[in-house]
Amino acid sequence: MPFGLCNAPAILEKVMKQILKELLYKVCLVYLDDIIVFRKSFEKMLLNCRKIFLRLKEVNLKINLKECIFFSEEIKYLGHVNRGDTTGPKKLSAVRD
Repeated sequence: MPFGLCNAPAILEKVMKQILKELLYKVCLVYLDDIIVFRKSFEKMLLNCRKIFLRLKEVNLKINLKECIFFSEEIKYLGHVNRGDTTGPKKLSAVRD
């Protein structure tokens, strides 16, 4: 993308959603340059990652392994810490208190 393009993150997100449209909301979520992969089991996670990697390879995109986090039990996403089906303790305490 050209330097100085003020809406480059939004354009990148739109492109990523177009590339992964068959997998979006079934296997993964896309936010800007992040791809969050769903899982029910370790084996299913491997299959889902493989689908995403193959799709990225088809369109000649590469991932930076230094910026990847694989098989994490919790993620920090949009200011929240999620652990599987639960929300992080900081957000829960704000509601509770």
